[in-house]
Parts: sequence; structure tokens; C-alpha cells
Amino acid sequence: MAAAYEILGREGLEGLHARAVATEINVNHATVHYYFPSRKDLVLAVIGYARSRFAQDRAQAHATTTAANAAEADLALFEAYTRPASRFFRVWTSLFVAAQADPDLKVALVEFTQDWLEGFSEALAGATVTPGKPFRDPLLFMATMLGTGLLAQLLGEAATPPALFDAVYEGL
Repeated sequence: MAAAYEILGREGLEGLHARAVATEINVNHATVHYYFPSRKDLVLAVIGYARSRFAQDRAQAHATTTAANAAEADLALFEAYTRPASRFFRVWTSLFVAAQADPDLKVALVEFTQDWLEGFSEALAGATVTPGKPFRDPLLFMATMLGTGLLAQLLGEAATPPALFDAVYEGL
């Protein structure tokens, strides 16, 4: 799955197929087809893998913080994900595009996204935040971070200056 994730992050959806994964891990493509009979099965597995990686990254970001600082840890994780070298947004974007044409992929990506929203909601619940601040709404926060990540992938790091993240932090 790590190889499929990297291919998706590097080459996009068009580059992800059994032969590419087989070449990447140096096995016969029939082996990949055995575990993932269709491309859709492979993409669903990548969604699961991305979801798992995100959960691990988030757990690591939260490992050395308090409940009051959990939202700040999430913001730092998003900032790391927006770097052009990060595969996360490239993978997520490719999965988002694929999910628009396939209801099963959409369900899997929606579940991943709901986990993400719930996690940030929990972080906000334990945080010391000022009432009425705009980014207290987890959906607005996530939409802002996704948009920021997409712009960073398109325009480079200049699209995500540290001041932007400082403003989001102030909006918490």
C-alpha cells in the first residue's frame, strides 16, 4: 500500500494501476491483481491506507501535547501537509477526483473525512478557544486547510506563508 500511495502522490490517479505497483515493489503484476482484482479495489485500499497514515500522523502530532493544545497540533499537522513535497494532499486530491465518479469510493472518502472532522471537533472541545472565533467550526477549519493544501500544491509554498497559519491560529 505504501507503494500505491507513493505512486498516487507522485503521478496522480492516471499513474496508479497494478503494473505500476508491481514494478515499484518488484513483483509480478498478477500478484497485485490477486490482492486487488480491480483498479477500484486498489483505490479503495489506498483510501484505507491514507486514512491509517493520517491517524498515525495525527497520533504522533498529539503525543507530546495537552488536550488544550490539540487544535494547535492539528494546525501544525495541516501546515506540514501543505508543503509541496508532502504526498498527502496530492493523494487526497486524486482520491477526491476518483470519488466524484464512483459512489463506493465516495463513501470511503466521506468516512475518512468524517473521522478527520470528528478528530478536529474533539481537539477543539478540549482547547482553550475564544467563543465566536471563525475556525471553531470544524467544517470551516477543514475547508480552509483543504483549500490551503490544494493551493500549495498548485502554486508552491508561496501560497502558504506562515502568516496564513498564524491567522488561522488566531481564528481559533
